[in-house]
Amino acid sequence: MSDKPAEAQQPEEQLFDQDGNPKVRDSKGRLVSQKRANQPYLAYQKYREEEAKRVEEKAGRKRLREEKIARGEDPGPDVDSESWSLWDVVKTLLVLVGLVALTGQLVTGSLLWGTNVDVKQWWPTQKTMFSEAQLAKFDGVDPLKPVYIAIDGDVYDVSEGRRIYGPGGSYHSFAGKDAARAYTTGCFQTHLTHDIRGLNEKELKSLAHWKSFFVKTREVQTYWMGQT
Repeated sequence: MSDKPAEAQQPEEQLFDQDGNPKVRDSKGRLVSQKRANQPYLAYQKYREEEAKRVEEKAGRKRLREEKIARGEDPGPDVDSESWSLWDVVKTLLVLVGLVALTGQLVTGSLLWGTNVDVKQWWPTQKTMFSEAQLAKFDGVDPLKPVYIAIDGDVYDVSEGRRIYGPGGSYHSFAGKDAARAYTTGCFQTHLTHDIRGLNEKELKSLAHWKSFFVKTREVQTYWMGQT
């Protein structure tokens, strides 16, 4: 009878977890389940392995290139030389814009450094051409139609304010027409017209203010040609 001690039997490694998910070895040689919860870890591990391989290959190419130069041989083009691609430039610009915007938010409380930029005016929109008679049909009398007002050619949907722009409302006289002149003079009897000839500089600034106000708060729906 042999006195040689029996070798301890190694436990059999399980290649699947209890849910049937296959296992793979991580960088430390451990078997790790490929279940969903481990996917970020495994993906990062794969990235680290690929990155280490790239670094090693790059170091090998550099060493070979230096050896050729030392022997007086032509090393050929340096494929690992640092160069900026278009995407690198775009990413750098995006980072710079983000930093400038964040600084503006911290300093002035605005991402645009307090600058009032109306993005809508640069955004292409589909505009409908209205005649004066067509615009008049949207004066709030018909409850099934939206309520429009116009200022110096631009038409705005004020249906949300039907109570004040509709019949009986305090601003009903502005509905269904371009009353640009009345917005600057305050005369609601004889100045309900789009004719702004003769307005002084102060009145024109007031008109620009009203247009800016409605552009910010209302969607520009149409463009009025002023034709009868």
